[in-house]
Amino acid sequence: MLRRWHLILLITEIVLLSLFLSSCSQPIEGNLLGVDLGDLKKSELSSFLEIMEERWLESPLSLKVNGLTISLNKKELGISWNIEAMKRFILKGEGETVPLMFSWDEEKVKSLLDDLAQKTYSTPEDARLEEKRVIPSREGKRLDEERAILELREALSRGKEEITLTTFQLLQPKIDTSIILEKLGTPHLLARYQTSLEGKDEPTVYNIQKASSSINGYILEKGEIFSFNNIVGRAEKEDGYLETNIMVNGRLSPGYGGGVCQVSSTLYNALLGTEAQILERHPHSGYSETTSYVPPGRDAAVSYGSKDLRFFYPTQKVVIFAYLQEESLICEIWGEKENSLQKTWETQIVSLERKGEKEGLLTVETTVRNGEKIEYRYQDTYLIPWELEQKIKEEFQ
Repeated sequence: MLRRWHLILLITEIVLLSLFLSSCSQPIEGNLLGVDLGDLKKSELSSFLEIMEERWLESPLSLKVNGLTISLNKKELGISWNIEAMKRFILKGEGETVPLMFSWDEEKVKSLLDDLAQKTYSTPEDARLEEKRVIPSREGKRLDEERAILELREALSRGKEEITLTTFQLLQPKIDTSIILEKLGTPHLLARYQTSLEGKDEPTVYNIQKASSSINGYILEKGEIFSFNNIVGRAEKEDGYLETNIMVNGRLSPGYGGGVCQVSSTLYNALLGTEAQILERHPHSGYSETTSYVPPGRDAAVSYGSKDLRFFYPTQKVVIFAYLQEESLICEIWGEKENSLQKTWETQIVSLERKGEKEGLLTVETTVRNGEKIEYRYQDTYLIPWELEQKIKEEFQ
């Protein structure tokens, strides 16, 4: 009987030893902060995590809140990794990507977020009338500190070192823009059009913002002719515009005011859906990825002294808004009457021909209808990079 128990114990020890040796020989799997753990031995895991922690703590943390960016030393927040918990996660193979498990000094983190909340607080602004302008209302913002702590912890656990906090309490103004529009007698949204700012460089976005602000809230009286150039101005260096790329003779060249044509083109597309009478509009000399914020035939190029966007409203007063929202430029037209027009527009390729080795000429025809009636029909010709040929064909299918 005793021998039998000895035999059972011996077999058990052999099985346990076998399992232990097997577990030791199993490769480590996972990824920590972009580093593959596959080449690590289990005996090296603790020291590896300690080294990674020290390196991570030495790199700065960038926090962005409501337009304010600050750089922090992570050690100032008392952050330290829970290395044992991370080891268990790795050895159990609980996930391909290893999250950062850490503790921090709660009081220091709360003090930081409270300071940020005070520095980034913005008061709500009431809408008001100012000469020929409607100054729109604006929501106020205050960082929601309780939710921001959770947002910060979650971002850090994913190893992020550039973090934008987005949890805010929104503070409403007492006088909304709609109240001013009602008093003006322009409570009806006639049209709204937006174009993308995705991928735009900072100088271009700055120029777009500046030009948009020039026309935002403009009150256009019935019969008054709106001139984009007269209101926005020359858009040169001395006017405060930045240098970026502009279209010159069909090709992109360095110049001041790049991006202003996106504002005029976005406005033009909003106008097409209303009763606006277009007096002057010009295409760009070229079409490229940079000007693809609207389709060919739907742009409105402006250049002070030579190309303008001019129009008027024959039967009503309107208010024009142009503003940036996240990664979009938005233009809105508000008027006295509801918009019952059935406006449609279509653009077709007339010709697409190669010109030289790398360029081509694209001619399109645009037709704007109000119901069955044709209001506008015009042709535009653009110099294009020939590499866009197939993409343009696909867009017009």
